[in-house]
Amino acid sequence: MHKRVSLYSFQAKEVVESLFEDGVYFINKERSSFCLFNDLDTDGFTRCYNFIVKKMDELLKKKRNKEIVYPIWAWYKWEGKRKPTPLHNKQYEGMYRIELEIDKEDALFTDFDLFSFCLNDPYLPSSVEDLYEHREKHFSISPELTYESYNRMLEIYRKEDTDFTYATNKTSIQATFWKLHLKDVKRIVYIGKNKNTVIYKKQ
Repeated sequence: MHKRVSLYSFQAKEVVESLFEDGVYFINKERSSFCLFNDLDTDGFTRCYNFIVKKMDELLKKKRNKEIVYPIWAWYKWEGKRKPTPLHNKQYEGMYRIELEIDKEDALFTDFDLFSFCLNDPYLPSSVEDLYEHREKHFSISPELTYESYNRMLEIYRKEDTDFTYATNKTSIQATFWKLHLKDVKRIVYIGKNKNTVIYKKQ
């Protein structure tokens, strides 16, 4: 039996409506605000998102169908704890928190802080020394080396503990998976300005 993990995904109203109507939601080209370019595209968001897609294609047993271009994003841990980000009442106001449970092997887990670093910097250093050395050689580092450095956001898989325990217990871990199924959803909460409202709860 596969191990199940609890995740939290913050989504817009349109996603929830589609989930209720079709029983499943995934991101095709029409639903995506990003466009697929070459893996070494200079745009930070495109480059990082395409890296995640490539790693999911390589590492996950469950493969995507051709119409899926990007995965669903969710939280696995926030600062070492399995709970939604505490910023949700402000950052996600007007959105919906989808609480779900899926097979662990169907998701790719990455370090949120390292991923965020990659969105703004075209190289992910292995140490402080590497960071300073990179900044001195910023214009001479090849796109291939830059792309390879992104593998460091996957280093949580190298830890002995299968629960991704870090040297620090403050690590925030995000999860990406191909499809969001209503059958996997435990609860959906609308994030209001003054209070949250449960709009769906699995019986």
